[in-house]
Amino acid sequence: MSQAEEIYCSDGSKPIYQHHPVAAVIGAASSQVSVMVASMLQLFKVPQISYSSTGTELSEKPRFAYFSRVVPPDNFQATAMAHVVSALGWSYVHAIAVTGAYGERGIDSFRAAAAELGVCIDGDVHKVNRRWTDIQFKKEGKDQITSTSSNQMETKCWCSS
Repeated sequence: MSQAEEIYCSDGSKPIYQHHPVAAVIGAASSQVSVMVASMLQLFKVPQISYSSTGTELSEKPRFAYFSRVVPPDNFQATAMAHVVSALGWSYVHAIAVTGAYGERGIDSFRAAAAELGVCIDGDVHKVNRRWTDIQFKKEGKDQITSTSSNQMETKCWCSS
């Protein structure tokens, strides 16, 4: 349809169009998408409210002045996990993280919070791929359990959705 063509409503009347500027944008769900959208919307001073973006970089107010969210950032979750580990009296843990920005930033936050509470992380963080099948996760879990030396006591929890 070209701009020269007239538009009519189903009853034959001409539509009344009133231009209203965008008040705000709701979304995105993913932190990666929210970072890109927020960067663009900031140019036009349009607020963005995300319902599930938890990436900590979105908390940088100078960079994302018009971004808000209704869920806490990932570092809150990592801090809570470190407090649970400490409250259980564990001083030495083996950490497992999913590959990618979410897992890597999350484990960095957990490592920092755990260190403040005197909890040590066993060597390198083991990374798992979120695209693994249940069979791959079970095999990895079995390999991790059998690699435990006899003088250590470990509790492992493997969850997948």
